[in-house]
Amino acid sequence: MRKNIKWIALFAVIAVGVFVVGYKVGVGAATDQPGSAADPVITKSYLDSRIAEFNSANVYQQITLGTGSTLTAPSGTTFVVTSGAGKATAAISDISAGSNLASGKAITKHHSYLVRTNSTGITATSDCKVYIIGNYEIN
Repeated sequence: MRKNIKWIALFAVIAVGVFVVGYKVGVGAATDQPGSAADPVITKSYLDSRIAEFNSANVYQQITLGTGSTLTAPSGTTFVVTSGAGKATAAISDISAGSNLASGKAITKHHSYLVRTNSTGITATSDCKVYIIGNYEIN
């Protein structure tokens, strides 16, 4: 009789263990969001959607400024003038040269510029083609 109680107790412990492990595996698989911290393996569709979000936020827009037009932008905006001529309306950073461009100085074509302060930009001294990332206004 004592032998049977040991076997019953052992069977009960094993059954409870299997139940707990099975429950954890089943619930964990059913509730973890793919790509989350609990399930870090990501799907191709998730990766493609994240890449599309990143690419759409970092695409240059081509704009044209007529002679005398002023482009103003908030800080953090980057732009490149590819044709025409212009002057800085306030100090901006010339990323290509690693220097600052003072207000009123001529823009160098094909250099990348960074707007450091809000409502800063360029005034076109001739028709300009500008590629820009970020918000802007043309006056």
